Amino acid sequence: MPASPRSPPSDTGKPGVPLARLLAAAETAGYAVELKQAVSAHGGVNPTRVDLRHGPRFVRLLVYSWYITLEGKGRQKDDFRIQTTRVHDGPLMSERGRVSVGVGLRLEDDLFIAFDAWAKRFSGKSTSVHTKRAFIDELRTSGYEVGGMRHDPRCGFDASHVDGFVRWAHEMGATKVAGLVPARWEKIDDDNATVIGSVNARYATGRLRTGDRLIIFAKNKTPADPGLWQIRELHPIEERTANDRPRWLVEFACRRVGKVDDLAAGTIDSLL
Repeated sequence: MPASPRSPPSDTGKPGVPLARLLAAAETAGYAVELKQAVSAHGGVNPTRVDLRHGPRFVRLLVYSWYITLEGKGRQKDDFRIQTTRVHDGPLMSERGRVSVGVGLRLEDDLFIAFDAWAKRFSGKSTSVHTKRAFIDELRTSGYEVGGMRHDPRCGFDASHVDGFVRWAHEMGATKVAGLVPARWEKIDDDNATVIGSVNARYATGRLRTGDRLIIFAKNKTPADPGLWQIRELHPIEERTANDRPRWLVEFACRRVGKVDDLAAGTIDSLL
């Protein structure tokens, strides 16, 4: 694909518009908005509890919504970003029984880009979530695209494809099996282990939830342990690097629920 000319400055508007446009699209697609409730009692839509129903399908979301703009000044690439500002301190929020999603609206193209807010919860208060221009170019034509990195996915859609977004968001909350190269881990006994992973888009750490199962790998992509481990609890850890910069890790308390047999190379690639 030839390089695109640099885009003009991006339009933005009132903070509540992206969420309102998203819910209007859902209603047009046949969804009933059974709940729209801002978490903050002091104003601001980020985040908002949203319950959607379409026949037997019922999805409970925790939605952050923003505008999509061009990268900041001084950047050479012509990519886009969602600036994750919110009314509360600390990581992006999550609630039991809800899937946390971030949604950006590109006003000029009337397109949405969604990301896994649970995986991005340890980003700073105004950290940017990036999307390649090529992804948006493809989205203009197709109306629906899924892309991004395996552990930092994107779902792009226009208003007529909002059903695809709802299905995508619902699937993010499903129990998964993933491989993880941990920062460190310790087997407590044959059935219990503590696994600590670095929060990085290259690893599954940020996406894993309680109930998910993981396989522990060494850096050379070979299994470091034959166990299949289920996450019983997880806790964030903030450490300081050698340069005294903060970094986030997650500690998983795991219980062995099975054994992993020989894994084909293709299976390993699909897990990591």
